Amino acid sequence: MGGPRLLARVGGPVVASAGRRTTRSGSGGGLEELELRFSPFNKWYEVYTPWEGRFLERTVRGAFAQTIQDLRRSDGTYSVKTLFNHGADPNIGGKLLGTTTYLAEEADSPAMRVALYDTSYNRDLLPGLKAGAYGSSFMFAVDEDTWDHDPKRSPKNPNGLPERTIRRVTLYEAGPVTFPANPAATAQANGKASVKLPRHRRVPVASLEREALLARFEYQAAKANVGGRDTPRVRELHMAWRRAFLAEMQARH
Repeated sequence: MGGPRLLARVGGPVVASAGRRTTRSGSGGGLEELELRFSPFNKWYEVYTPWEGRFLERTVRGAFAQTIQDLRRSDGTYSVKTLFNHGADPNIGGKLLGTTTYLAEEADSPAMRVALYDTSYNRDLLPGLKAGAYGSSFMFAVDEDTWDHDPKRSPKNPNGLPERTIRRVTLYEAGPVTFPANPAATAQANGKASVKLPRHRRVPVASLEREALLARFEYQAAKANVGGRDTPRVRELHMAWRRAFLAEMQARH
């Protein structure tokens, strides 16, 4: 259950509630503003995956402070991506939903606001986002955590599952999902985007594409050499591949 790994939290269904809204001056031409509160602090939720096992998990305030600083651009926007269902939707795929204009740790949760692009796929999602019918989730790597492997049974943990507290993460993506792991994580479209979005110069991606391809081959070769087992070295190379892939995707957009 340890070791670096790119994670996404998806679970059972939820009906989301609206969060607060803050607007900024300027004119955008975007579709609407989407607010995500994607990891409410100290809210336990169950994780049950083939590669991690079964346990309870929570994040605490401060876990996102450093990664938020790292993601901030000089123009005030943030380089974190926003996808629908972590890019796994068969119709929308890896198309970006918008530009992140606000990202901060608030009292109860990390909060993120996204100026949605005026696209056909966002228009398809908009009725559900306005209604609060989706939850939210995030893709991340754990940098620091603590475990209680033998907790007492309690109302929050009637089965006595191991409990993990995430204390520091690297954030890669956050967005609306159909089935969030954390029922308290919300997504809400709540008005016309009012932020003037900057134009970013495109970065050549040929070298990043090669790096991602080489990292993928190295990971696959290492996994084949140990018969497909999940060793610390395999986990390390898997993480390196995912980081290279995300760097390439970020440069493309």
